[in-house]
Amino acid sequence: MTASKVLGFTLLAIGLTLLTLVGIGFFSHG
Repeated sequence: MTASKVLGFTLLAIGLTLLTLVGIGFFSHG
């Protein structure tokens, strides 16, 4: 695995986590 692939996967995981947290926040408030 190259460093760029690891970085891309990390950014993707962080993005999905943020989207999930935002989604939970909207559903819990709405």
